[in-house]
Amino acid sequence: MGESAGRERRYSPEDVLRMSGGKHFELIEGRLVEPNGGALAGWVLANVLHRLVESSRDDAHGWVFSASLQYRCFPDRPDMIRKVDASFVRRERTSRELLDSLIAPVAPDLAVELVAPGDEAEFMEAKIRDFLRAGVPLFWLIFPVARTARVHRLDGSIAGLAEEDDLDGEDVLPGFRCRLGDVLPPRPEGT
Repeated sequence: MGESAGRERRYSPEDVLRMSGGKHFELIEGRLVEPNGGALAGWVLANVLHRLVESSRDDAHGWVFSASLQYRCFPDRPDMIRKVDASFVRRERTSRELLDSLIAPVAPDLAVELVAPGDEAEFMEAKIRDFLRAGVPLFWLIFPVARTARVHRLDGSIAGLAEEDDLDGEDVLPGFRCRLGDVLPPRPEGT
């Protein structure tokens, strides 16, 4: 029998795992949330992932993951599952259990999120707060349409980047440096 009108079903982390392996959802306060996407965000994400993978492979710093890995690492909200577009976990924090799982029990060292059309500012701000509270030292929020980014750090500092500025791995991914404009598509002619 279906649920009564007016009452929204509440989901558990186990429900999320049963549904298509849980790959397309975040779980926030018992509600399923399907993140937005889009061609431009996907294109930029592919470039960010490529550069992160190349850097981490060359220096063997750790593992880069796409949005297919979800995170359940929020001590004050143990039933919450979040995902980011890309993430990096240092080698010394990576286990076989993590590599075999759909949902990581550890916070990433770097989280990357791209803002797509339709994304709500409050949702993005809450996501950043949740990951920083979980101990993520570095969070890049990239705005492909505006061609800018914001860097959030665990110490509370925030830096704004323009396309001529560098995304920097700082202490999390030493040696990683990439001009923001290099992961963005070329500007259309006449702009």
